[in-house]
Amino acid sequence: MNASSDAEDSKPTNSSGLPAMLDEILRLSPAVVYYTEAVPPYRIEYISPNLRPFLRIDDEKLTASGGWFHLVHPDDVAPTLAEFEAWLHGDSTRDLNRRYRIMTHEGSYIWVEDTCRKIFKEGRLMHIAGAALDISRQQKVEETLRKIADAAPGMIFQFERRADGSYRIPYASHQMRDLFGVDPGDVENGLDRLLEVFHPDDVERVMQSVEESERTQTFWSLDYRVCVSGSIRWLHGQSAPERTPEGGTLWHGLVMDITRQKQLEHELREMSIRDALTGLFNRRYFFDVVSRELDRVGRTASPFCLIMVDLDEFKAINDQYGHAKGDEVLVAFAGILTARLRRTDVPARLGGEEFVIFLPDTLLDQAFWVAEEIRADVAAIRLTDARDVPFGVTASFGLTQCQASDQHPDDLLRRADSALYQAKHQGRNQVVSIPAIT
Repeated sequence: MNASSDAEDSKPTNSSGLPAMLDEILRLSPAVVYYTEAVPPYRIEYISPNLRPFLRIDDEKLTASGGWFHLVHPDDVAPTLAEFEAWLHGDSTRDLNRRYRIMTHEGSYIWVEDTCRKIFKEGRLMHIAGAALDISRQQKVEETLRKIADAAPGMIFQFERRADGSYRIPYASHQMRDLFGVDPGDVENGLDRLLEVFHPDDVERVMQSVEESERTQTFWSLDYRVCVSGSIRWLHGQSAPERTPEGGTLWHGLVMDITRQKQLEHELREMSIRDALTGLFNRRYFFDVVSRELDRVGRTASPFCLIMVDLDEFKAINDQYGHAKGDEVLVAFAGILTARLRRTDVPARLGGEEFVIFLPDTLLDQAFWVAEEIRADVAAIRLTDARDVPFGVTASFGLTQCQASDQHPDDLLRRADSALYQAKHQGRNQVVSIPAIT
């Protein structure tokens, strides 16, 4: 709805050339329709008679010289006019849809949605037909929703699986840039840009959960990882699905960053399974692992071994050098285990100076040489007392391999402890193994 500032004869023709019935129908329509020339000054040839009732604008003010420019909000004139002229002089034959504010006869502004269509005659652009609708209430609702979205603790989104099986995100709040490093406009018609930032190990799991949610039309909720700016972050998504008239599914939901929560969960788990002083696993975790392994061995016949370790004369170290120095010995020994063992091995502190090592997929002779290497590393430890006088440490080792008759971790611990007792009795600083009974 544009009226040029130099229009001299811009009065609408009103209803003189239209059937009275059409005018009466248009009086009831909430949309104000108009018809203008397609060249400056875009003379208005017709405006429906509902201009004042629905937009609260006098047609004299609108069609007067420069009327549109005077009535449209100053901040909206330039961008709205530029958009109109670019569309008008371009090759597009699609309708132009604009939103802007316009002043009523009361002096207040309302939001209108103005839709324009090019009218051709014999291939030549001759007129512009349009319809303007008061959308102030809708605009207010949308602004309220935007404020809510801006204040939300994450990204509000709509996710659609169309009837042809393709995906898109028709709406995502600006938080998408922070969470995914992706602009919302990049995913309005497809997911390629978004899938690029998903952690490779999680893509299949995410898509399977979406497909399950669509199949069952049940609430979707999932934790997954994305890789943004070289770092991995954890996200939690949840949404409710609904069928679309076209045969697809549209989800409405929220995505939140839960990286810190996952870090805390990991820290709490580590605290629950680790020995506070040495950082090795604790007794409870060790028993859980061996119990699961005994169950697995019953199905797969995969061997494993246990090594029990006791630091020799540790009480004497505490008595002679103090408990702080004793702690230093324990930490040094834990460092040796961490350096020597595989990632799949489980070293644990049972208590005091007693340790145990679980070696999965390991035969007895292999475990023996692991124990020998650790024994030699321990014997090479050199610490100093308060007067910088060096002293050494040794350890004794007892090991065993699992047997078909083993039902509980204590079954293996008893044999390993028996081997450890022999090592101590035979002079300490040595490895003794008890062969498996076949």
